[in-house]
Amino acid sequence: MLVRKSLSIGICLLILVGSGCSGRPTLTNTPMSQIELMNAEIAQYNNVIKLNPNDADAYFNLGNIYFDSEKLNEAVNYYNQAVRIRPNYAYAYYKLASTYYKQVVNYDKFEVLNDTINAYNQYLKINPNDAEAYYKLANSYARLMKVEDARKAYKQAIKIDPKYVEAQNKLADLPVKLFEVTDEVNKQIAAINFNANNADAHYNLGNIYYDQEKYFDAYTSYLNAIKANPNYPFVYYKLGNAYNMMSKLDEAIYSYKLSVTSNPSHADTYFKLAGVYAKQNKIDEAIQTYQDYVKINPVDSDAFYNLGSYFITKNKITESVAAFKSAVKIKPDNADINYNLGLALSKQDKLDEALTSFNTAIKLNPILSDAHSNIGYIYSKQDKLESSILAYKEVLKINPNDAYAYNNLGFIYLRQSNLQEALNMYQEAIRINPKYDVAFLNLGNVYLKQGQIQKAKDSFNEVLKINPKNNEAYYNLERLPR
Repeated sequence: MLVRKSLSIGICLLILVGSGCSGRPTLTNTPMSQIELMNAEIAQYNNVIKLNPNDADAYFNLGNIYFDSEKLNEAVNYYNQAVRIRPNYAYAYYKLASTYYKQVVNYDKFEVLNDTINAYNQYLKINPNDAEAYYKLANSYARLMKVEDARKAYKQAIKIDPKYVEAQNKLADLPVKLFEVTDEVNKQIAAINFNANNADAHYNLGNIYYDQEKYFDAYTSYLNAIKANPNYPFVYYKLGNAYNMMSKLDEAIYSYKLSVTSNPSHADTYFKLAGVYAKQNKIDEAIQTYQDYVKINPVDSDAFYNLGSYFITKNKITESVAAFKSAVKIKPDNADINYNLGLALSKQDKLDEALTSFNTAIKLNPILSDAHSNIGYIYSKQDKLESSILAYKEVLKINPNDAYAYNNLGFIYLRQSNLQEALNMYQEAIRINPKYDVAFLNLGNVYLKQGQIQKAKDSFNEVLKINPKNNEAYYNLERLPR
């Protein structure tokens, strides 16, 4: 299953002569590339850490940036720093566990399975009511063939969520005892020794090897099953899975396509195939395949979530909104889905609907600071300035070192003609991130309004030291008396 990944598209405010975008990825066009945006955020949080080496939130946010950019080793390091500083940081433990889990599932790093288990157990000590965490913990135990531990974790997931079908199916598939696996291997090998063309035995042996993470042995067994019977049911799907786990993606695609040809109604093949296309960054193919999948299985929120995310990357906003709405309908209690629906609705300028989605996301996850930030933006756009201020203050309760929130608060106070408070906010943003050129630019504009010409010049010159390509700073300096 393709692992969920929040789009995390924050929103900025336009401040004075068009200069105020805070530097986050935005819902509006921005001249900054995604790499530049990521590097800007990394620089921001590294500056925070220099000022306060014990800021767990800064380490956590750096972990999130690296997680989203698939730099998982770096993400692990920063999440570990966050929980070292704050031992009860539940969400940091969850993201740490998720990162390890992603390394196992997507990149076959089975050596981190014990780390995965430890992180999930730490998280569940703090938050013992998360069914999905128990499910992934159980999957991790199962991969290590710790059958009884896996059984307990699956049962706990089902106890929390009695309708957790995936956990019920996994629980049913567990062997009663570990020794039964070895006995079953010996049984299939004996059948093959008796008849080398026994497709059933090759196929069954492949399944056992696959469950034991022995993907090369599984692949060999499935090929032998095909050699014995080229029309054996589901063998091409299973072979595709083995190729996928060995990162032989072209071969996986070929096998999945053969599976679709032999069994066009097998939904899981489409889901797996879409995931492989996504790994290869073939987004159009991934979208089409997910669309084929949801025709067969229209109640999978993950598929609609992934569709919504990929439509966003192709700037197909109407389709993205529809996909996220379908995901919310299936799983209304998921904060990430509601949050990303809010982002897509904001791109359509459906601000009231976006507010509803962001507020729902916050009810489900009160520390989702980007949702508070986007609410602040929307209220500002609707001229509800006091509500906007309150939203940005919520951001700062979650992360007191969010320079962007201070910058945007400065903009709100400026609109209220509260120059001193705007000045304070921009100065605070700069204290947190001394390389924040936009905050210096806005600070200079406030000084201009106050008639403090030299301080305005100093601020604009500071902008150009940080970003020599900032045309607005050049323009503002040219306007000032020599």
